[in-house]
Amino acid sequence: MQPLKCDLCDGTLTMNENGDFAVCDYCGVQYRTERLRVKVQEIKGVVEIIHGPNEKERLLNNAETFTKLNKYDEAWRIYATLQKDYPDDYIVWYRAFETTLTANITNNTYHHLSGFVGLNDLVETAVKLCDDNKKKEELITHSNALWEEYLSLPNTYKRFISDLDNPNFSDDYYDYIYKPSRNNVHLQEHIFVKQLNEWFYMHQGRCRHCGGVLKGIFSLKCVDCHKSKDY
Repeated sequence: MQPLKCDLCDGTLTMNENGDFAVCDYCGVQYRTERLRVKVQEIKGVVEIIHGPNEKERLLNNAETFTKLNKYDEAWRIYATLQKDYPDDYIVWYRAFETTLTANITNNTYHHLSGFVGLNDLVETAVKLCDDNKKKEELITHSNALWEEYLSLPNTYKRFISDLDNPNFSDDYYDYIYKPSRNNVHLQEHIFVKQLNEWFYMHQGRCRHCGGVLKGIFSLKCVDCHKSKDY
């Protein structure tokens, strides 16, 4: 098949390393995938673009390289493409989660609470798609380790506590963390949810284990779980 040519200068078009657009070697004009499909059809008729396993591995390697270079936006774009083209592969979903949380850990940035829902969905999707029980356990263990690392950042605790007095933040906490976890036993046990709820209870002077009221004269005990105040 003859090379694709630029509409403006007739220069040769070359795909970028992510495979999401082509660039004219002469004038630098970019062509998105949709336009490239049209140009291919003009030359050869209707064409179906088939992504093979080598292409998937190439994109996964590129995304991993961008993550190591802290170029997270580039990595996310690749994972978005992979999720669209290979939705049945658990690794493309898990790597997207891994890259997002790694970005927060590396940059010591505070992730919006609504983002937890999306990140948790990525992990759950990966676990559902994985057929190997041993690998499923590895995914869960590794994701929990990343959450632990994120929660151990001083900025995570400080920002959460300081933001609790903000009405908008409190609404987000109730909507995305507290209320869903109250109705979902599995979610209650999630390491991120457990830690945030514990910080929230302590901030309100309640039992850090269950959120119950603390009462007592000489020592305070929870009226619900009967555990003594330990913070």
